[in-house]
Amino acid sequence: MDGGAFTLLRADFAMRGAQPYAAIHGAGFRGIYDLAAPDRSLYVISTGQSGNLFSPHYDDLLGLWAHGGYITIPTEHGAVEAASVARLTLQPAR
Repeated sequence: MDGGAFTLLRADFAMRGAQPYAAIHGAGFRGIYDLAAPDRSLYVISTGQSGNLFSPHYDDLLGLWAHGGYITIPTEHGAVEAASVARLTLQPAR
């Protein structure tokens, strides 16, 4: 694996065992950006949609990430509404 701890291609190695240069960890987020058509951009994060360990969405993208898959994230209002499963409304404290 090219790269190292201080490069864009982030991966590190342990320098032990039969494969001392094998990458032991790397980036959890992958993105492919289509600047001409943002809705065709592709994304995946190794855990899931939520950073909350107790959320059912904590690791819902792990299988997709492990197999090299991606999701799209719509940006057009109608597409966002159609793909939504819930709405969270935040109100300032009074």
